[in-house]
Amino acid sequence: MEEFKNVLRRDILIQTDDVRVVEMTLEPGDTTPWHNHSNVTETLVCLDGELEIELERPTGGALLLPGDRTPIEAQRAHRIICTGDKSCRFFLVQGVGPYDFVPVEENESSEG
Repeated sequence: MEEFKNVLRRDILIQTDDVRVVEMTLEPGDTTPWHNHSNVTETLVCLDGELEIELERPTGGALLLPGDRTPIEAQRAHRIICTGDKSCRFFLVQGVGPYDFVPVEENESSEG
C-alpha cells in the first residue's frame, strides 16, 4: 500500500478486485503526491472542509465543498490539497477495475 506522509487519516472502507472506497482526512495545507491510476476512474466526494483537486494533461482543477463531487479519469495526473482553515475529509471511490497508484514526478505532471 502506498504511504502518504501528509495524510492525517486513511481508512479503506471497501476493497474488491474492481472497486475501492477510501475515507481520507488531510490537515490544512497538506497534499497528496502527484499520481495517477492506470485503469480506474477516481471520484472524490467532499464530506467536511474544503479541498482542491489539481489536474494535469490537460491542466485543470476543481474546488470541492461538503456535498460536492468530481470524477478523475484513469491516467490523468492529479493531487489533492486541503485548502481550507480546518481539516478536510473525503471519500475516494475508485473503479471499475484493478486499483493501482502510479507516482508522477512534479515536473512530469506539467508535461504534455
